[in-house]
Amino acid sequence: MKLKALLPLVPLTLASALGAGIWTPNQALYLRTDGLNVGGDDFTGATPSNDISVLAAGGAGALTDAGIDVDREPGSGVIDLSGDNHDIVVTFQFYDADGNFSFTENYDDRVQVNITPIVSNTDLTARGDAGATHQNTGWNARTNAVYAFGAGGWFDAHVVFTEDGGGAQSAADIGFGYNAAGSNGGAGDFGGIGYVPSFGASAGQAVFDSDGNGNDWGSLLVPEPSSLLLSLGGLFVLFRRRR
Repeated sequence: MKLKALLPLVPLTLASALGAGIWTPNQALYLRTDGLNVGGDDFTGATPSNDISVLAAGGAGALTDAGIDVDREPGSGVIDLSGDNHDIVVTFQFYDADGNFSFTENYDDRVQVNITPIVSNTDLTARGDAGATHQNTGWNARTNAVYAFGAGGWFDAHVVFTEDGGGAQSAADIGFGYNAAGSNGGAGDFGGIGYVPSFGASAGQAVFDSDGNGNDWGSLLVPEPSSLLLSLGGLFVLFRRRR
């Protein structure tokens, strides 16, 4: 087939590639919402955007650069634990081979964990019912969120860390961690996601299962639909003119 006959297909190929998004391994998305000082506003912080153009412009969200480390104030990397009356929302996707896994938390003040099974790391469509929301509204008490979905695959995680007053960090040992076997044990069973904890007990860095492509955890970034269409439209006109 001649080159000029292939040119109009290039925008379609780009649309397919960009439409699937960009997989960013070993990083979560983070967003902090301040000014939450009214009763009942726990866990109401905004969710970080995974839109490439929004992130590039310094908008609502950022990729973590030091894992999900909430162990000690003032925080690590982009995660800012300083001050009071805020929610920190972290999202990421991960693979688990059998659907049995768990998270631990000992974050002051409150934590909520939401897990949904999804099609893949490049398709965040739910493939089943979400797991039960795990929520700890007590202070200085470790809790575990244990899940048994009955089948493995990719999962989407949406975690909210709420701080009212008096300092935001772990009350003791690892503040938030993961166990691929579904342990309901103590802090020593759980690893830090994307980092090696140095505060008290932990299992070192968390290890996730890998899918057939060698992917284990990270974040999917997607293009904003209108900007994608404009870009592809311009490319199509350009290639038409060159035929």
